Order: sequence, then structure tokens, then C-alpha cells
Amino acid sequence: MDFNALKELWIGDQVRVLATAETGKFEGLIKGEAKVLIKGQHLLFKPEQIEIYEEPVVESLDKLLGLEMPIKQIKKIDVNTVLDLHLEKLPGYLSDSGLTILDYQLKECRNFIEKLILKKRHSAIIIHGKGEGILKDQVIHLLGDFPQIRQYFPKNNGGALEILLFY
Repeated sequence: MDFNALKELWIGDQVRVLATAETGKFEGLIKGEAKVLIKGQHLLFKPEQIEIYEEPVVESLDKLLGLEMPIKQIKKIDVNTVLDLHLEKLPGYLSDSGLTILDYQLKECRNFIEKLILKKRHSAIIIHGKGEGILKDQVIHLLGDFPQIRQYFPKNNGGALEILLFY
């Protein structure tokens, strides 16, 4: 996997370590490396050391025996729908990028919402923190740009928003 593909992973995506074939959950980027939770331990890997992992589809015994019976296959569905806008949780911010921290957080929030819509998700959590409420107000304003978002509710004692999307 290259670094650009690594940046497209969602927190919670399953990955496999190529050298050991162990699987774990992607938990973000730290200095260009993937933070992966494997058996309760957080480990760092270079992009080329991991790959996206999808659970194998389990086929029914009927199909293996050649019987012509309809079967339902179970496919793992990516369900990661949480975005934490705290700067330490958002990899990739560069102070010399020309973006303020707030602009960067809003850009990442917009990208997150666009991915939710693309994947037809129906709800998500955006963690903005409590602070002075500036980021929260800006996130609420941003939600108005998306007609798919029809409702939102405060969560975590006002430190997050749960959004509901309709298609």
C-alpha cells in the first residue's frame, strides 16, 4: 500500500500485516505510519507493510456440495462513522500549508461528510470538543451545505454531534 492509499483508510478499517498475516484495526496516521490495533496492542507500520483486509465470504455447505439452493452470502460492511476533529487526531496538518487549524478541521469534516454520502451512511458522529464553541458552530453551519443531513443532535455532553442522513 502506498501513503496515498493509506490516507484514504477510515479509522476502524481492517488491515493485514504482510510479514505476519496478522489482522487489526487501523487507528490513524502518526508521522506517516499507520497506527494499528492488534490483539490489544497499538503498533506502527510503514504503508508498504500493510494491506487492506476483507473478511473472506463464507460459503454455505450446500454450495460446496453443488446443491442448487439459493444462499445468502455475508459480506463485512465498513461501519466507521466517527470523526474526531481534535487536531492531534487529524493527521496531516502542516502549519505552513496556508490553512488555519479551523479551516483544516472544516476541510476534513467536509471530506468526511462527502465520504459518508458516497457510502450512503445513515448516521455518524462528529466530535468537535467543548471548548469555546467556535468549531461546533462552524460544523453546524457546514452541515447546512448538505441536503442529505436533515437532523443533528448533541452527544457526549455537548462535545459531539450525531448527524442523520436521508437519501
